[in-house]
Amino acid sequence: MPVQQVLIDQRVPVKIWTHDVDERSKEQLANIAGMPFIHHHVTAMPDIHFGLGATIGSVIATHKAIIPAAVGADIGCGMVAARLSITSNDLDDKSLKKVFDQITRDVPVGRGQHIVAGKGNPDSFCSSAHGAGRRMSRTAAEKCFTEVDLIKQTAGVICRKDKGVLDEIPGAYKDIDQVMADQNDLTEILHSLSRLFV
Repeated sequence: MPVQQVLIDQRVPVKIWTHDVDERSKEQLANIAGMPFIHHHVTAMPDIHFGLGATIGSVIATHKAIIPAAVGADIGCGMVAARLSITSNDLDDKSLKKVFDQITRDVPVGRGQHIVAGKGNPDSFCSSAHGAGRRMSRTAAEKCFTEVDLIKQTAGVICRKDKGVLDEIPGAYKDIDQVMADQNDLTEILHSLSRLFV
């Protein structure tokens, strides 16, 4: 889908690729867009959610400035972009499965998984969502859900189901299928799989 919302109350616009964005995130994005060194516009991917330093899921292009807090505290949260020695044209179903199997051995990831190729959309600064994105904070998830909820929401998936991982319950996240639908002009899904082990 194309840009679904544009905030225009600041120095530069904020282009948002989803309708599923909370008011605190909108305020945070507007504050960022008002900074004098922001280049052209701010972009918010479908996985957008409030962050401590900057809005998680935003792309903040700057001119002659670096914003260390914009990198985020959860960098390295299991997501990685890597240039491979192969292209999508080199991957038939058997080869793609081999690549994906290696990724799942090396990287712990959630239930819905997609191998995607970026479409190079300049409005998004050639970026896209890196995951589903939180619908609620870790603290809110721990207050809202119980271990029984965790067991129900992860039925059929072999994973930890104890209080220590309650903040990562699927209900604390946006629907990954909706996130992918919201960014279909940013990425092409090459392959989708379901994970039974986490």
